[in-house]
Amino acid sequence: MGKTPHGARRTSQPMLRAMKTHNIRKHLTFGEFVERVYDACGKRKAGGIVRLALKAHLIEFRNR
Repeated sequence: MGKTPHGARRTSQPMLRAMKTHNIRKHLTFGEFVERVYDACGKRKAGGIVRLALKAHLIEFRNR
């Protein structure tokens, strides 16, 4: 049996650990949403995603 963490001798220790999650969400402005989509995708694909989100009413405008 090897000395790797996945060896048979290491099974006595717990293998799973709980992850801490942060449930605090900040609402994005429309400009921040568009900026993040363009950063994540290319120019052509991002334009389609933003258009689709607007047409499908997935974006909700609050206050102003």
